[in-house]
Amino acid sequence: GGELPPRERPDLYVEILGSEAKARAVSLINEIRSRGLIVETDYMDRSVKAQMKYANKIGAKKVVIIGANELEKGTASVKDMATGEQAETELSRLPELFA
Repeated sequence: GGELPPRERPDLYVEILGSEAKARAVSLINEIRSRGLIVETDYMDRSVKAQMKYANKIGAKKVVIIGANELEKGTASVKDMATGEQAETELSRLPELFA
């Protein structure tokens, strides 16, 4: 019978591409969440396009893309959803970027 409070817009959506990236991504998600940020991710192994569409739908401010290629290079792509700008950053620097 009561109203739910409005859902807060996530600070970050982490797009995980492939099973190899999942463990590293979950570790990063937990570390970033421990800093008080709202982080969403995909738990249904959806396609890249479907994940990006969902991130847009929920109003994520930024999207971090982590896949096998990114793991190999030790980087992640970070996309600002408002401007569309995308840049690579080191995986180890991700938590401090969102502190």
